[in-house]
Amino acid sequence: MTTGLATQVDYVPTDIRSAAAVDAAFDKPWPPSAAHLPLTVFHTAAIILASDRSKHVYDFPKSVNVDGTKHIMEAARRAGADIFSATSSASISIRPVGPFVLFANEPKNFWQVLDERDFFQPLRPHEDFFGNYPASKAVAERLVCSANCASFRTGCIRPANGVYGNATDNTVGGPLSSTVFPT
Repeated sequence: MTTGLATQVDYVPTDIRSAAAVDAAFDKPWPPSAAHLPLTVFHTAAIILASDRSKHVYDFPKSVNVDGTKHIMEAARRAGADIFSATSSASISIRPVGPFVLFANEPKNFWQVLDERDFFQPLRPHEDFFGNYPASKAVAERLVCSANCASFRTGCIRPANGVYGNATDNTVGGPLSSTVFPT
C-alpha cells in the first residue's frame, strides 16, 4: 500500500469490534469526486478459527463476525450506502461429522451437500455447526439479509473455497506463493 497505484487509495485501519472506530472510519470525508456517487459497501472481514468449537471461546469470533458485521452495516446505512454485500461462508451448511461406530457403515454426516437450504430454516443450535466460525457467520448472514429493504439492499455470498487474505493464509496463501502447485 506504499507504492504504485495503491498510494492513491485511502486506507483506514479500523477495529470493527468497536462501533466508535467503525463510525470514525465511515465519518471520514469522501473525496469531492466521489462524494456524490452511489455507495456500495463490500464487507469481507472475518475471524476464521476453524478448529474452535467450544462455546467457551465463541465470544472472539462473534465479536468480529457478528458484532463487527453489525457495526459495519449500521455505519454503511448511516453513510447513505445503497448496497451492502457481506461475505459469508459455505461452511455454514456443514454439520459436524459423527464418530465412526463399529457397526455403522460410515460416520454420520461423512458425506454432505453444500447448499443454502439451511438459510430458509430456523437457525441451528451451536452444536450443530462444525465450529464457532460457521456458527457466527450464520448469525451474521441472517443479520445482513434481514436488513434488506428498498432503500438499503443487503445480501451475502457464500464462497465455497478459501478467500485469499495474505501470504500466510493457510488456505490459499501457500499455493499462491509456491512457484509450482499441482492441482
